[in-house]
Amino acid sequence: MCPSGVEHLIFRTSWVFADRDKNFFRTVLRLAHEREELRFVADQFGAPTWARLVAEVMALALQLDLARRRTGGFDSCTFRMTAAGETS
Repeated sequence: MCPSGVEHLIFRTSWVFADRDKNFFRTVLRLAHEREELRFVADQFGAPTWARLVAEVMALALQLDLARRRTGGFDSCTFRMTAAGETS
């Protein structure tokens, strides 16, 4: 239990992308069609993580923790959830 006494699950992720809606991946694809040259900063690192992976892992974590609540074994926690690897 956290100091506030509120049970919680926190999911931290990075550079989430999907094949719809606005996100970095789709913006790059659009700009690649519009421009001859693309420029990016090279001093930021992250792990591009597919939105579907985030949703599936969160759903599984919630199922497991709901089962633990029934047996009194729930622990509030923070998950760092990203795809493997990194890029800049």
